Amino acid sequence: MRFTLRNQPKIIKSLGDDYRNLLLRSLEEYFKKNDTIEVYQIEGGKYNAIFVPSVAKNSEIDFQFVIISKQYDVYNLAYFSSIG
Repeated sequence: MRFTLRNQPKIIKSLGDDYRNLLLRSLEEYFKKNDTIEVYQIEGGKYNAIFVPSVAKNSEIDFQFVIISKQYDVYNLAYFSSIG
């Protein structure tokens, strides 16, 4: 499984480069550990999304990413929110 993260310049501008790096590290770890990806519907079924736990130490935060598209084994994702 592979992924792409959309709008990285916007994430850096609004949340900072360290936060974007945390998102990417969390996604890399999640995709490395999971052979199958659990997809959830959010916003009343409007979007398909995945929940990715943060790799930050002692963090109970999950990141929510909307699935923009999927082709073969590549998920095109957009950061949606943090939960926790």
